[in-house]
Amino acid sequence: MRRISINNPNKKLRGLRRHFRELKRWANLIKNRREIEHGEKYFNIKVPLPLSIVEGPKTRPKIQADVIKELLNAARNLACQAPPANCSFYRIAVLLSFPSMFDSEVTQFFDEEYFNGFVYENGLPDTQRPSQQFSIKIPAEFDIECGCRVSVQDEEYSYVGNCWTITSSTPHSPPTDNNANAQHTWSVWRQGDDGNRFLIEAGLSEDVAKQKVAEFESHGHKQLYWATQSR
Repeated sequence: MRRISINNPNKKLRGLRRHFRELKRWANLIKNRREIEHGEKYFNIKVPLPLSIVEGPKTRPKIQADVIKELLNAARNLACQAPPANCSFYRIAVLLSFPSMFDSEVTQFFDEEYFNGFVYENGLPDTQRPSQQFSIKIPAEFDIECGCRVSVQDEEYSYVGNCWTITSSTPHSPPTDNNANAQHTWSVWRQGDDGNRFLIEAGLSEDVAKQKVAEFESHGHKQLYWATQSR
């Protein structure tokens, strides 16, 4: 759940495991929209976590890195699905904001001109790239990682920060029927408290395998669950 904290910002973070189980489940089960409204240029989904987890004095780089990974996972899952039927332009992007990471989002663009406004001429050093700063591997579906410095000053609002866009320079290519058989090569595994690993189910599509992992994790089991693809 997305929530702004109006209490003590130094309050200890609670329920991290539960929040991240829900975040993983959201990223794994995210679905594309079938159609868009006339004139609709974009649709965005903000970080589905409380503000205190993603920014503020109690968060940590490891927490922020895990949040970014799930935003990328959600974007990748959308990119692997068929685009809305009635859009002529389509791109998926992860828009990251620092230090106001609570403003970060996964965005679906349906207008090329509007999309191009978020593909910046990179004006920040490579060391500040999210992939380097947080040691994150960008999914192969995305080949653009660009950022710029943003400064907004007026009588009621003041903000200075870095904005990053992670997206694709080419249209996304969802799986076709020609490689449908190759899609059912995923399996679900469990690791017990003793460290032993067990195969739960094989011969699944990526979506189904990730859905099963999310369902297991939502039950609050202490065991570790994951999906993997046979090569």
